[in-house]
Amino acid sequence: MSRWGWVAVSVAGVAYWTALTMLRPLVGPYVVTIGASEVTASVLLGVFALAPFLLAVPTGRLADRVGARRLIVGGATVMLLSAGGFLAGTVPAVLAGQVLAGLGTLAVWIGLQTIATLPQAGDSRDRRNGRLATFALFVGLGQLLGPASGGLLSDLGGYQLGFAGFAVLSALILLACVPLYRAGVGARAGAVEQERGPAFVDAGRLLRRPVVASTVGLSFLALVLIDLRTAFHPLYLDAQGYSATTIGLLLSISGVFALLARPVFPWLVRRLPAEAVAGGSIALGALAVGGVALAGDLVVLGALAAVSGAALGLAQPLTLSLTADYTAESERGLALGLRTGANKGAQLANPLLMGALITVSGLGGAFLAMTALALGSSGAVVAGLRRGRRSAQAWQPAGSGP
Repeated sequence: MSRWGWVAVSVAGVAYWTALTMLRPLVGPYVVTIGASEVTASVLLGVFALAPFLLAVPTGRLADRVGARRLIVGGATVMLLSAGGFLAGTVPAVLAGQVLAGLGTLAVWIGLQTIATLPQAGDSRDRRNGRLATFALFVGLGQLLGPASGGLLSDLGGYQLGFAGFAVLSALILLACVPLYRAGVGARAGAVEQERGPAFVDAGRLLRRPVVASTVGLSFLALVLIDLRTAFHPLYLDAQGYSATTIGLLLSISGVFALLARPVFPWLVRRLPAEAVAGGSIALGALAVGGVALAGDLVVLGALAAVSGAALGLAQPLTLSLTADYTAESERGLALGLRTGANKGAQLANPLLMGALITVSGLGGAFLAMTALALGSSGAVVAGLRRGRRSAQAWQPAGSGP
């Protein structure tokens, strides 16, 4: 991929995550202002993740069949259409917008990940890991910009202006695809004739590889912990009397340290095995996320936010790197669909599990229970990665170095 092609992928990544994290906080309050109940708002928020959870694997297969760049163009177009539902100002229109936005963002994200993990001429593992760390850095930048941008636009011109900003960013993703087409980046991977069954059947075959299954598990655990931090820490800290500004500052600290950790990733994986980085990421992240239930001092809360941000910030580039190492180019989209499906599953399962735990032990006890579950599950992830890396030959692009 040329330098301009890589710039285009990075710009699209920033625009995508800014748009996504801009949209999510606006939808719930918006539908309440147009007459929906809080229960209806919760259903509408859940609809966004439901279809992507069910369709992530087939969408990943689609990336292998038609090419990642076509998937990005199609997904960004659907995102742009979804903005019409939000701008229409009725609950049924917002429902349609949520369904379309969920499908569009799913397609764009699988397409971007697929392109980011494709081999390049003269590639080496170190160069690729550095590229993935840069990609993750731009993703993190979008995750930082989105919520603040959406809030600012809504304060300036109402929710409609925030949704208009989402539409503009969706159009920017489409424009970023132009250099990709000119450079021939992200065309169909080929070798699709080797597929032996439906998407879910072939996904099952992939999951029989211990490294792939462990990578999917790692992504799931990381998303569970990140969702605990972003969705349930504010509830807990608000009940402890902390202001919204303070809570927002703590979340921003996590975001900043996630960004700072990503440039360290290539150096770290050169010196430590993947299972050590994975185990450390989940263990430190779980302890920091759960430790909030025991902390009574703002300085300690800030330190925990920094540790959780840095530790969990390593999970995304690591799972992308492992996917690139242990899957063929022709099945890359399918593997990334599995990874994305696990992430969506985490977003669906986490509120249900936390709700059950809260009824038994309260919010603080639920954090501690989730910490214990994450620590126990991380042991299985580490064991799977160690066993798989010892028994499997990593896929490498032709002509790449070690």
